[in-house]
Amino acid sequence: MQIWIHDKNMRKVCALNNNVPGMLPYSNSQWHTYLEYSTSTFDFAIPKIVDGKLHDDVKYINDQMYVSFYYDNTYHVFYVSQLVENDTAFQVTCNNTNLELAMESARPLGSSNGAKVLEWYLQNLDLRRIGLVWKYGINEVSDKTRTITFDSQQGTKLEQLHSLMNQFDAEFIFRTELNRDGTLKRFVIDIYQQPDENHHGIGKVRGDVILYYQNGLKGVQIASDKTQLFNAGYFVGQEGTNLIDVEFEEKNELGQVEFLF
Repeated sequence: MQIWIHDKNMRKVCALNNNVPGMLPYSNSQWHTYLEYSTSTFDFAIPKIVDGKLHDDVKYINDQMYVSFYYDNTYHVFYVSQLVENDTAFQVTCNNTNLELAMESARPLGSSNGAKVLEWYLQNLDLRRIGLVWKYGINEVSDKTRTITFDSQQGTKLEQLHSLMNQFDAEFIFRTELNRDGTLKRFVIDIYQQPDENHHGIGKVRGDVILYYQNGLKGVQIASDKTQLFNAGYFVGQEGTNLIDVEFEEKNELGQVEFLF
């Protein structure tokens, strides 16, 4: 896969490719997608030294750059959220440009004065990125209407968007379109009916693919997080006595009470 590096004005300045001799390579790439919010993160490393010398394109690697690659018929565009540089390499941590909605506070919207279609809410909630063009693509819930009120406690724009989609029983994905020079052309939002007997939601129905364990399917990972788990005990003695009923005190050598339970 080829990764494009854009300058701060989104113009393409160089590319990373592991299969073309002489081009700046990359390693340890990790692309994590978050279906619920139609966004993703992308981490990778870039060496400075290629074929025994400092590569010319290293001068384009900085925390003001943008990163993109083409996958599944669309460009995925990221901004750099963290850049760690040492003598020999860069470690780059990127967020999808859609994640900027997660850092912008949503504004309240009073009564809609009756039921409205989803596109009306998208326009009036000011979810569009300032200075960028949005386009509505697929909309499987275009005929649905809802009466919704958003108050000032709605949170970020991304949370507000997710809440809005839930109330229309919808899912969404963003697609990014770029100009020929790599600058950002527009965002496209596709809206799907949540999966039911007649709709498959986001993604594709792949009845032609069968996954076999240790072949197409390497395994299943289950994560458990106990960092917010607290233990509690309830003790009952004879005749129903519990710790609440017990008083205990601790005295020092002078007979003074130091602890009282």
